[in-house]
Amino acid sequence: MKYSNGTSGSTTSSSSYFRGANFAASPTWTVKCTDLPQFDALQAQADLFRQDDKLHLRNLCNDTARQRGLTAVHYSVTTNPVIRTGEVQDAATDISSNENDHSAINGVEDANNDKDVMPQQQVLHRRMILDYSRQRVVGETMELLFDLADAVGLVDRREAFRDGHAINLTTSDHGQPALHFLLRKPYENIASSLNLQQQDPATVSPSSHSTSNSSSRNQRLIPEYLTQIFAVRRQIADFTERVRSGSLVSVRQRPFRNTLVLCSSRGGFQSGPDFVTAALEQDAIAGKASAGRKLCFLSSNDPSQVYRATRELDPAETLVVLISMSNQQHQETYSYDSETTLNAKAVKLWLVQNLAGGEVTEEEILTKHFVLVTTADQVELSVEQLLDLTHPHKFPKQQVFTVCDWVNPRYSLCSAAGLLPLALHFSMPVMEQLLEGAHDMDLHFFDAPLRDNIPVILGLLGVWNSTFLGYSSRVILPYSDAMRLFPAHVQQIDMESNGKRVALDGTP
Repeated sequence: MKYSNGTSGSTTSSSSYFRGANFAASPTWTVKCTDLPQFDALQAQADLFRQDDKLHLRNLCNDTARQRGLTAVHYSVTTNPVIRTGEVQDAATDISSNENDHSAINGVEDANNDKDVMPQQQVLHRRMILDYSRQRVVGETMELLFDLADAVGLVDRREAFRDGHAINLTTSDHGQPALHFLLRKPYENIASSLNLQQQDPATVSPSSHSTSNSSSRNQRLIPEYLTQIFAVRRQIADFTERVRSGSLVSVRQRPFRNTLVLCSSRGGFQSGPDFVTAALEQDAIAGKASAGRKLCFLSSNDPSQVYRATRELDPAETLVVLISMSNQQHQETYSYDSETTLNAKAVKLWLVQNLAGGEVTEEEILTKHFVLVTTADQVELSVEQLLDLTHPHKFPKQQVFTVCDWVNPRYSLCSAAGLLPLALHFSMPVMEQLLEGAHDMDLHFFDAPLRDNIPVILGLLGVWNSTFLGYSSRVILPYSDAMRLFPAHVQQIDMESNGKRVALDGTP
């Protein structure tokens, strides 16, 4: 069968995020893959794998020519700053002085040690290799999978996803796009995207919402979303720098060294930051930036969990991040469950009992020791209900961090819900490097041809293993202790994103 690499549509540049609203879903979008001849061909291929002992994995792994062909490599080069602020710069200097040391945070394969290059303009070379030769596939299997991807219009769907159009037609309103990739755009990319929007006369002002097509409306709102993301990102950078530098102190005039995050156990607020924390604490730069600091999450109202979360924290040095968000897309609120409500009250009591007295009032404790992450329409309601206040209380404006109401908890890592506590612990420059890497992979997914596209290949292998070979389980085995929480994070995202019971046309 002739191979098709999925380039029937032109590949777009990395800056092309804004196109016209004249988008119409392809008829192939609602075609069931089981009705396609490519599906039948893959079924026949799977039967062959079951019957032919030569296609057993123990034999396939001895085929060196096959193994060389089943790899994909992604390269990227950047000249962004490594780290430039405060105590973190010392760590950056230490690392740049040792040419044999590689920074896990930057995924650095090699660093440019040319003395004429300033540290803030180091050239960083990244290489990510996917070796899928241990999968039960041969070259023909992959060609069939790519043919199936073409038949269902994967390239068109990918472009629609990038443009802000709704691609999941099984939602109740058929009009909500998945925009979480916007959260991962670095400062410079957000600014260039907004400039591109202003220069494009064909686009519609974000304030013009008269269209009846909700997908087009969301596409037109992308600049507005980027503006909000940019503003909150700058707010986080300013606030965390003031906390880490000691400009903002507790009611006892002591610096905040501990961050306690209160969030719901539902949806995935904790899995992403937990994974990143475990991974970065063993990185040289991030580890030094977080030295002497503690980051704890509390999402269970089990009294023993509350005790364990607070027993090693000094209340006079603890800043509480209260995450209370609603998701209008799914008519869900991830705040007013028993877990977050009881934990907020318990932590407030813990702080008041240990810090109140003399000239220190409960009001001052709430003002200095609590910050709020929420959607814009939830601010005052969140404070009053979660902290069980008997009198009105408003956080200082700089201590309220808003999140767009379309952000789903499982993708909230790069929103204020994840960036704020992580930046308090590791610094915002470290988080900028994390965002840069995440955005780089987004661009790889959007721009790379299908046969060289690591996310696409992994997705197709998942279809092959589950749908055609009938495997019901998948194991992820990190070979590094720093990545020990990666499987739990992938599980959260994969199960909620791919655990669908209906086809795109709504049928079972």
